[in-house]
Amino acid sequence: MKNSISEIRRLKRMTLAEVAEAAGTTKAQIQKLEKGDRRLTLDRMERIARALGVSVVYLIPCGSSNPGSQKVDDKISSMLNMLSDKDKKMLLQVAEGLFSRASSSRR
Repeated sequence: MKNSISEIRRLKRMTLAEVAEAAGTTKAQIQKLEKGDRRLTLDRMERIARALGVSVVYLIPCGSSNPGSQKVDDKISSMLNMLSDKDKKMLLQVAEGLFSRASSSRR
């Protein structure tokens, strides 16, 4: 899966080793995940997002190789822009709860 780990890590001025330590994994593992050589599971996404200090959604780039995904991304973005800040925060909590529940049910 294409991801934004490398870009975010560089923006945060963190080394592979720093992210790996904070995520409880190895530098080699983070490097493989950044390159797409290793599958990025929800559990890994959550640990890396925490290590980088961002929400999981930031690890997945807006654009995707799926031809219809840009239309979906645009529609979601448009709908989010119509929400109040309070509603956006509530939606984020719901989404994080769903990710958390999905992650715990896979263990």
